[in-house]
Amino acid sequence: MFPDTVSEVSLFAGQTVLLISPQSWEGLTLSKHHYAVALSEAGAHVFFLNPPSGGALRPRITSVPDANVKLIDYRTIMRARRFLPQRLHDALETVQVSLIERQIGRNLDVVWSFDPTRFRNLRAFRSNLRVFHAVDRVEESALRPIGTSADVVLSVSRLILDDFAEVGTAGFRVNHGLSVDFERAARTRLDELARTPGPSPSPPYKVGYVGNLLHPAIDHAAFSRIVTATPEAEFHIWGPYQYAHLNWKHSGVPEVVSFIAFLQKRPNVRLHGLTHPRVVAEGLGKMDVLLTCYDSERELNRGSNNHKVLEYLSTGKPVVTNHVSEYMDAGIPPGLLSMPGTTDNAELPGMFRQVIETLDELHRVELQERRISFALSNTYSGKLREIEGIVGARLR
Repeated sequence: MFPDTVSEVSLFAGQTVLLISPQSWEGLTLSKHHYAVALSEAGAHVFFLNPPSGGALRPRITSVPDANVKLIDYRTIMRARRFLPQRLHDALETVQVSLIERQIGRNLDVVWSFDPTRFRNLRAFRSNLRVFHAVDRVEESALRPIGTSADVVLSVSRLILDDFAEVGTAGFRVNHGLSVDFERAARTRLDELARTPGPSPSPPYKVGYVGNLLHPAIDHAAFSRIVTATPEAEFHIWGPYQYAHLNWKHSGVPEVVSFIAFLQKRPNVRLHGLTHPRVVAEGLGKMDVLLTCYDSERELNRGSNNHKVLEYLSTGKPVVTNHVSEYMDAGIPPGLLSMPGTTDNAELPGMFRQVIETLDELHRVELQERRISFALSNTYSGKLREIEGIVGARLR
C-alpha cells in the first residue's frame, strides 16, 4: 500500500504536522516528545497538542524555547462528552477540531496521534495523512473507531498490531527510538572502546535498573531473589519509588509496598529516584550489567517490547531481562540479550547469576560494539526515515 521510499531530504520537510499526545510537553520526555523534536529538525512545522486543560475556549499556541515546536493548549467544549449520545459527541468533537485547526491557521499535512482516548475519529481533521501510533495496547472500544479513521497504524510491537488486524488498516512495526541523550552517550562509548577496552569488571559489581518501582507488573519475587542472591553486587535503581506516585486503587498495592520496603532495607541497593535522562544515561554507562524484571503475564503489552532495553543496549553492557518477544525476531542480531525463552521468569535469577560469573567474556569489545551499534540503528532520526518509507506516497 505504501512504497518503501526514503529520501535524503526528509519528506516531512515543509509539512505541517499536528501531533496529538496523551501526555503534556512538560514532565517526562517520552516518544511523542522525541518524535516532535525529530520532525522539527527534519524541517516540519510541528504543533504539539497537549491534553485538555483550563483557560479560554479558544486554543492557545506558544513556542517551546529550545525546540522549533509549537504547543497547543485548549479547553474542552463540554466535559463528560463520553456520556453523550454518539451523534452529539461526534458533533462536539468536530467543533473542537475546527477551533484547533482555525487557531493553527494553516492547512494540516499530517495528523499523528499517540492518544487513543481523544479524537478517535481522525477523519474529523482535514489532513492529507492520518497516523495512529500505538505504543501500548488500546482498549477494545477504541480499536475500530481510531483504526478505521487512520490511514496507517504504527506500533512498537506485533502483539499490539495484531489487535488492529480486523480493522483492515495497514499496520507497520516501528521499533522504539533511542533518545538524543542516550545516542550521545553511546557514540562517546564507541569512541572510548576504539581507544581502550577499559578495566575488567570486579566486585562489587554494579547492576543498573531503570523504571518505575511502583509499577505493579514488576516481578517482585524474581527481582527480590536476584538482589538477595547477589550480595557481591550493588544495585543502582533509577525511577520513582515514593508512595506519593502510587496508584492506591490498584489491587497490587500491598505487594508493591512490601517490595519497596525490601529494597530500602537491603545494604546492596541504592535508590536514586526520578532522575533526568542525561544523568541516567551517564549512570548506566558506569554499570557492569543491566536488568529488567517484569512479569509479562501482568504487563499491559505482555512484555513484547520495552524501550528501556534499547537504552540499556546503547551502553554496550550486558543486559539481563525478562522475555521480550520483539527481540526474538529473525532480523535482530543474536546474543544481544540474556533472557528466558518464554514469559516464565523461573530461570531468570539463575541466568543473572550466570551473567555475573561470565562478565569478563560478556564485556569483550566486539560484544559491546555490537550492542551499541544496534541501539544506534534505532535513533529517532532513523525512525523518522523508516516511517517516511512507509508513508512516503502520502507526503508527496
